[in-house]
Amino acid sequence: MTNEEIYSVLNKRSDALIRKDIDFFRNFLDDDFLYINSLGTSFNKSSYCTDIVLSEKLHFVSQECSITSTERTDSIIHVNSYVSDCFIWENIEYKVQYRSNHIYKINDSGVLLWLFGYTYTQGKQENKTLTIPHLIGNSVELCPLSMSYVECLWRVASDETIWQWTLQSVGSLNEMMEYCAEALYEYGQGNAIPFIIKEKNTGNIIGSTRFGSIDMNNKHMEIGWTWIDSQWQKTSVNTETKYLMLSHAFEQLHINRISIVTDKRNLRSQKAIERLGFVKEGIIRSHLITHNGYVRDSMCYSMIREEWSDHKIHIERLLSREYA
Repeated sequence: MTNEEIYSVLNKRSDALIRKDIDFFRNFLDDDFLYINSLGTSFNKSSYCTDIVLSEKLHFVSQECSITSTERTDSIIHVNSYVSDCFIWENIEYKVQYRSNHIYKINDSGVLLWLFGYTYTQGKQENKTLTIPHLIGNSVELCPLSMSYVECLWRVASDETIWQWTLQSVGSLNEMMEYCAEALYEYGQGNAIPFIIKEKNTGNIIGSTRFGSIDMNNKHMEIGWTWIDSQWQKTSVNTETKYLMLSHAFEQLHINRISIVTDKRNLRSQKAIERLGFVKEGIIRSHLITHNGYVRDSMCYSMIREEWSDHKIHIERLLSREYA
């Protein structure tokens, strides 16, 4: 059974959840079925049908599943996937993202049955994530990341020079799928707001960036995980990307502090950060291990809300020269 065939079954399962099609699940769930949700609650075949599929309190609006890996041994198939759910629980709408591990078995008739399911989220699933906005500038757009962009992002990211100074390295389409799934998982946990970067005139995808290390209790977040198509480096793209993100963070989310952390060896990055007005706070020694095993020192920068009005004018002046 191919990934495409498994994906087709997952789509049928999602449709059946939305339609509350109990007959589908009575046939799809193995008699020894076991499902464990993020709260540690377990369901057998009977309780899953009653408490999830047929529950009057629970109504699924949509469910998207993206397979990240599969492994087959004889008639048993292990499927790891990224799932995005939108559902209504007791008249309140929730949007959650999580990783899952499912085990399926192929019976003697060649039919795929669901044997086991486990979600990797921790704590209560609640509407704790910040909305991923669509930010539009003069030359770029920052759009919400989704798994539908994986192939387009890989076409850009296949240039290995992009990953020279990054912690992670993406060397294949599958690794890009995993990279995006991880970003969306962090979004689902309330830790990140991931974007794709589009060139506005053509609509071409030219990179990615995100807010991360989000701490809304203390009104702090980090800008990072940024990579841009090499042909768009040393243009207005990075400057305007940072401008849109800083504007959103300080003016819409009312963040007190934005930080950027970069490799101490990456002098070009440091120069670009300082050019925007970020204050150099110091070096974090032996801070992180890069994808090639190097233990790097990190240079830490920050900008605070009280400084933003002056820095905003400064960056707008920079952009006016870059647009000219």
